[in-house]
Amino acid sequence: MFIEIRPYENKALSVSFNAEGEKFSKILQAVKKVPNRTWMPDKRF
Repeated sequence: MFIEIRPYENKALSVSFNAEGEKFSKILQAVKKVPNRTWMPDKRF
């Protein structure tokens, strides 16, 4: 499993990860809980 989190603006956060099944869900939920950020999924989803 690979997770990369990079802030690229004061109000934006770039996250890339590769996981399957339950791990994917857990990572996605953790990313959505990052304080002071708004969740905006990439259009590739």
